[in-house]
Amino acid sequence: MSEIKVNSVVNSTGDNDSGLDLSTNDQVIIKTANTTALTVDSSQNVTLAGNLTVTGTATGTSVGDNQSWTDVTSSRSSNTVYTNSTGRPIMVSVGLEIVAGGATVNWFYVGSVIVAMIKNTSAELATTTSFIVPNGATYKHQYQSVAPTISNWSELS
Repeated sequence: MSEIKVNSVVNSTGDNDSGLDLSTNDQVIIKTANTTALTVDSSQNVTLAGNLTVTGTATGTSVGDNQSWTDVTSSRSSNTVYTNSTGRPIMVSVGLEIVAGGATVNWFYVGSVIVAMIKNTSAELATTTSFIVPNGATYKHQYQSVAPTISNWSELS
């Protein structure tokens, strides 16, 4: 096997303002116009100095990529704290039914932050709300006064 050992590869004009810098141990640095444009370290962390434009398809990183909806209604209830331990953000969608005359307030929390609130004072109400839960965060539905019926609880995970 052949091996070439260098600390840098520079552009052909010889002004050394653009190229590949290998002089720092455990880093690869790409420079343009004498400015670091991109750095990759030994942990595979990438630091980009400018804007990122993707001309192909970026997959696997956004909510919904390689995830599917699951009906978890039978394993969810109000006033119970759940933890997203999937390793990725998830989306939660909860449908509630509130009987006529059942004055109630419903809160949906991610951690200690209210991310949705549904208030009903007298009329019958059927509604759905959705929210995103970061990896490692807790989430719950809480109500005051009359307990609503959870008609569906689905999670995109």
